[in-house]
Amino acid sequence: MTAQPTCPICAQPRSVLYAQCRDDSHGVPGTWDIRWCEPCETSWLDPQPTELASLYPDSYPTHHAPFDVLDGGPGAIGALRRDLKWEVLRRAYGFPLKGSAKWLVPVGAVLSWLPPIRRMILLNTTRRLVQPAGRLLDVGCGNGSFLLTMLRLGWTVEGIEADPAAVRQARSVGLSVREGPVASIELEDNAYDAITVHHVLEHLPEPAKVVEKLARALRSGGVLVINVPNPVGALARYFGPAWRGLEVPHHLSLPGPTALRQMLQASDLDVTLTTPTRYVKWIARESFANPQAPKFSRLRQGLVRAWLRILALRANGGEEIMATARKA
Repeated sequence: MTAQPTCPICAQPRSVLYAQCRDDSHGVPGTWDIRWCEPCETSWLDPQPTELASLYPDSYPTHHAPFDVLDGGPGAIGALRRDLKWEVLRRAYGFPLKGSAKWLVPVGAVLSWLPPIRRMILLNTTRRLVQPAGRLLDVGCGNGSFLLTMLRLGWTVEGIEADPAAVRQARSVGLSVREGPVASIELEDNAYDAITVHHVLEHLPEPAKVVEKLARALRSGGVLVINVPNPVGALARYFGPAWRGLEVPHHLSLPGPTALRQMLQASDLDVTLTTPTRYVKWIARESFANPQAPKFSRLRQGLVRAWLRILALRANGGEEIMATARKA
């Protein structure tokens, strides 16, 4: 463990927000403080773990076999969801997908005209990558599920993953994955058309340096897509130390919208930030299961979740931050 009293973004000493937090999801032993930097809208773990591999037990999701998110799941319902998803992606964005159920074509056509549905399916499937297929790097690719999907859509894919168990899962299906922390892996400058960092930046000890390195690896016109939990979102503010997004001790730092924008602009990238709400229901349910959460009845929990979904629609209120940054 290494003491971390200063903000990982601005390097200023900040006070403790939540003290003596524990791992309530995977049972890693120990306690940690959460510090908060108001100007950067950033929280972080103090002390910082140095043996990161020990934080990811066998129960961690990326230790399971990869799956293709273009599929809809098992059975007839899964096939129905798959065909509708494919029809929306084909009609709205031109992806080379066509389902087997002909009668769903008009239903998919209607759905493809509905902006919320269209945007959600694109985000959940391709992380909003709609440019022509090229060379894609997924940082923190886990078991390779996202890489499998993008490979089917015509991209040349490769990944970086620090967790050896997850690397074995990804390589078992033939994916090209380099093992190790992204900070220690050499990347060629101007090499990639797209780089994705999906809920990974919060697991890294020096996020600003990683963003700078990835920006150099982008080609002109390339796009860097980053998702992180939102420490200033409606759920983070409501649940406090019980918020599932803290995920002690796996999340080393949580840069807020201000910090994320500053990091990307410092690398001369043109940045668009949104705060999607797709995880609000799940995070609220998980947060209520935390021992520190309020003990409400199921009915009251349902009412709170409904209210939080409304609050999450406000500016910067969503459960995650999604940054889409393009290189000139």
